[in-house]
Amino acid sequence: MFYYFPAIISLTTLLSCYVGIALCLFLAGEAGLLIYSVAALIACNLQVITAAPCWSIADTDIVVLGTTIYCSLYLSNDLIVECFGVRAARRCILLTMLGHALVTLWINLILQYPLPSQEHANYQEYITGRHALEHIFSAQFRLILAGQIAYWASHWVEVMIFSKIRKVSPNRLWIRSACSILLAMLIDTILFNALAWNILPSNPIAWEILWSDYIATNGVVQLITLIINIPVFYGILWFWRQPHLLSFFSLRSLTKISEQPGKTWAIEHPSRNCGDTELYLLCHKSGD
Repeated sequence: MFYYFPAIISLTTLLSCYVGIALCLFLAGEAGLLIYSVAALIACNLQVITAAPCWSIADTDIVVLGTTIYCSLYLSNDLIVECFGVRAARRCILLTMLGHALVTLWINLILQYPLPSQEHANYQEYITGRHALEHIFSAQFRLILAGQIAYWASHWVEVMIFSKIRKVSPNRLWIRSACSILLAMLIDTILFNALAWNILPSNPIAWEILWSDYIATNGVVQLITLIINIPVFYGILWFWRQPHLLSFFSLRSLTKISEQPGKTWAIEHPSRNCGDTELYLLCHKSGD
């Protein structure tokens, strides 16, 4: 089988994440980013059961898959804080965890059904599918549990740090984004790898191997993603603050421009009811 270079696949995946975040935000606002967060968390927790060479096919360093998609969740959270406030971001974190937990619960309930008899024509296909689901959602449950714990801890801290820096330095978007994500990545990387590979498994991986083969390599990938995230963050926010451009999506139309400096816009939004006129504040200064 022909394989593409891992770096090309990672960049393509990251680009698809950025396009997905932008479309979800422009088409559905806060709800759209919630949908993206749920889909991304489920996807990266499915990918984490396997690994691949880090930079090229012949590379001896490996990276646990799902890191690229997972890092895009920090960008999604920061956009929610910047556009809809801290409470919205915390709500998104909890609902994302709930969505992932429901999928895991439903799949494990399905696995309790008995298999059809061996005389059935498609028995082999059914047993293959059952074993695949069992391997991902039951045998690898420690990865799911570790991912949920690390996700909640790191993203909750990331939102808190981002909002605190935003109040102190409202005009330094790149500083609050970089500082909050760096700390969150450190928490997530150490917490997830410690739980998934050392604390929860019956045959734990030694800390020396864990650091060199998992934490260090994934940390480099996360750092590269963070650097790319910052200009993308600026670009998406700039587009989001242009109501006339957003009207292209036919879901919003400009109603008025507020008096607050810094290009804060009030626009029609079909999901928010504010009395007689449906208005929603696109980007506000308070954060809440």
